[in-house]
Amino acid sequence: MTSRTKTIGPSCLAFAACCLTATIAAAHPFHISIAQVELNEKSGNLEVALRVNAVDLELVARRESKRDELRLEDKQRVEPVVKKYVGERILAHLPGRSEPVELEWVGMELEERRAWLYFEIPIGGKLAGVELENQLFFDILPDQVNTMNLRDASAKTTIHFTRQKAKRPIKLDRKRQASPPKEATTEAGAR
Repeated sequence: MTSRTKTIGPSCLAFAACCLTATIAAAHPFHISIAQVELNEKSGNLEVALRVNAVDLELVARRESKRDELRLEDKQRVEPVVKKYVGERILAHLPGRSEPVELEWVGMELEERRAWLYFEIPIGGKLAGVELENQLFFDILPDQVNTMNLRDASAKTTIHFTRQKAKRPIKLDRKRQASPPKEATTEAGAR
């Protein structure tokens, strides 16, 4: 029985090591970002709340700043780096303009595994002819997919950006009615 235990022992360790490696690799199998984008009719801006993987964002911040010790928790040093990176990779192209508009940074928040990035894109209130470009993380993750769920007062759409299709026109589906904001839903439900 002792010789059998010795034979099984290394096999079990090898199996456990394989399972652990597979678990670590599967911990972050998808490379996606998801943004909620709303047209603010008063300001004419697209208001963006973008959720990204914190590990990916920290990797980019370290690379862009050339500081291997940089951590997302160090907001004072990280936020300017993230703002620049996002501003160079998420662009809005307006009809009749040769240069994309600059985004207006609002800020960022950290959760355990995610980061939320907030910014506005001034488009003058008109979605017709606007093209969005989203190349976030394409430089480090070839299979990255960026999704933007966009809505105005009467319609909504979802746009997916990949390396092959990083620039897409905004085409709202007027047949898909936008849901009322959560506050309106809550008030209506309370009546």
